[in-house]
Formats: sequence, C-alpha cells, structure tokens
Amino acid sequence: MYAVYKQAHPPTGIEFSMYCNFFNNSERNLVVAGTSQLYVYRLNRDAEALTKNDRSTEGKAHREKLELAASFSFFGNVMSMASVQLAGAKRDALLLSFKDAKLSVVEYDPGTHDLKTLSLHYFEEPELRVGHPGGCADHPGLRACCLHLLRQNGHLPQGRRDVSAPPHPEPCPHSVWCPCLH
Repeated sequence: MYAVYKQAHPPTGIEFSMYCNFFNNSERNLVVAGTSQLYVYRLNRDAEALTKNDRSTEGKAHREKLELAASFSFFGNVMSMASVQLAGAKRDALLLSFKDAKLSVVEYDPGTHDLKTLSLHYFEEPELRVGHPGGCADHPGLRACCLHLLRQNGHLPQGRRDVSAPPHPEPCPHSVWCPCLH
C-alpha cells in the first residue's frame, strides 16, 4: 500500500559520484548516487576490429564502455557519499549520510549481491541535527570517517591505524574542526 508516497519513476539526475574499489580490490568502479538510488558501473575495455572506413593505423581500436553492474534503492535521499577503506577489507565501504543526521556505512556482499550494513548511526540530539549532513573519509591510514553538520562533527573509527600511514596527517579539508582522530 502506498498511502503517503509512491515513487513513480527512478531518479534520472546524479548528485554524487566517486571512483572506488566497490566489488573487490582488483577492480575500480564508478559509483553514482541520485536521490534515493545508487548505481555502480564497471568499465569494460573491448578490442574490436575496425571497419575499412576507419583511419587507424593498427587495425584494432580499444573501446571503453560503462556497464551498469548493480543498482540499489534506499528509503531516503542520499545527502552525501564517501568511500572508506577498512582495515583488512577486500573492498571499499561507502559512507552514506541521510537527512536528520543519519549515517550508514555499507559494503557490497558478493554472497547476496546486495549491500551489507556495517554500521548505522543516528545522532538524536536536536542540536546535532542542524544543517546539511555531509560525510568524508579521513586519511586512508586512519581508516575512519566523520559526519559534518552545521556546528558539530562526529567521528566513527573504522579499524586499526595503518603502520604505513604518516604519523601526523594533515587536518581534514572539509571542516575547520576535524583533527582526523587522535
């Protein structure tokens, strides 16, 4: 029953995009989000024989095509999207923020071919829900992410510190007060 709202057509516009290791660490994918939809594209490199009218010298051309590999629907509009690499993970996780200071960290599950929720966060205090939520993945060595609102920041540690990371990273570029974890 759709008593209150029914989406007649999927969104056609794109609001966020990124290039990350969504399916596994050996393949990079284009991940795009448009309102309540998430699309994952794979880049296919095909070698096709040229026709006689083509003016190439080699006889083979490399064509690259985007192929839609997966699509996922959400019950709310995506307000921001970032990629975070978890310690020991075989693929990147996505940090998705939603309206009213809701934050979700999801990862692709190859067993079910669906998204697996790694963590859900809801900042209930009214003063934390002021402003437009935005997420960012902190420095790769720290394996963490943060949620930026108008006056508040929240940090979510996502694993161990990488020993190859620099000891004192630069501050997060998305906020004045974001020391990128201690």
